[in-house]
Amino acid sequence: MSVLQRFEKRLEGLVEGAFAKVFKGVVHPVEILNAMQREAEAHKAILAGGRTLVPNRYVIDLSPYDHSRLAPTPAGQGLVLTQSQARIVGERGWTG
Repeated sequence: MSVLQRFEKRLEGLVEGAFAKVFKGVVHPVEILNAMQREAEAHKAILAGGRTLVPNRYVIDLSPYDHSRLAPTPAGQGLVLTQSQARIVGERGWTG
């Protein structure tokens, strides 16, 4: 992991921590996306030819409160998360 990637991870942790303190545990879509990115990073596999394979399916468990809060636009939220994760995976040169 490069210095820049370590800095980025540290900054993400600080921002997520600040969000958690301000919003007292309420889940926000950016936190879900960051968790998806961490899962991709944690479960990546190097294939023949130097390709990197990462998960392309994620199960997201929410508390009943967060689910009801995010449920009014579940299709929209899911689409945004899917597109964002696909963009990030592509930018890193990974295969999902």
